Amino acid sequence: MFSDRYRSWSEAKTKCEQEGYILAQPEEAIAVSLRQHLYEAHGDGFAWLGAQGDGSKFVYAHGGLALDNASPLWRSGHPGSRVGDEMCLQLMVGGSLHSAEPYFTNPCLATFNALCE
Repeated sequence: MFSDRYRSWSEAKTKCEQEGYILAQPEEAIAVSLRQHLYEAHGDGFAWLGAQGDGSKFVYAHGGLALDNASPLWRSGHPGSRVGDEMCLQLMVGGSLHSAEPYFTNPCLATFNALCE
């Protein structure tokens, strides 16, 4: 499910749970093809995924699986951290720009679409 409006990460998590889902936790093997599918269906943008972190470590909220900070899926310069900001994981839903690097981070209070599964 791709949400109908922008929400903070915690609002997106709540929306998914209200619908009986969780924020998406895509397996690395499908992240790039998922990005392309969402782009074709919804156009450019970003979508919250189910991980939070402090810049040095990102962990999925459901199940506690940690993301590999050395993964080639991270956009250059990410995962990033800002002092005092809790950071959350996003999937870049866009055209060819950095298509093989779909993972970004942003402060969890920023607003984007939610991707639920």
